[in-house]
Amino acid sequence: MKELEEIERLRAQIAVNFQLVTHHIDVSGRIWKVTAVKNEEALLDGAHLHEHFPFGLLLWESAVGLARHLAANPELVRAKQVLELGAG
Repeated sequence: MKELEEIERLRAQIAVNFQLVTHHIDVSGRIWKVTAVKNEEALLDGAHLHEHFPFGLLLWESAVGLARHLAANPELVRAKQVLELGAG
């Protein structure tokens, strides 16, 4: 429960400077709720407001594409550990 409270605290702190939106993304029939900034340009313009740039607030289309590709081709990752770095 403490983790959820911390997430909500951080979300509220970020929302002071950036409008957030929750996307509902379908990956093989499972809906994932992903909260990201509504305006990526505003985040980039306001990056100086944060000590560490909050890359986790960007919804990368490549990550969605990778998730859909792996869900459609599970044999690629079956019995393997996978780490998606999101390095762009």
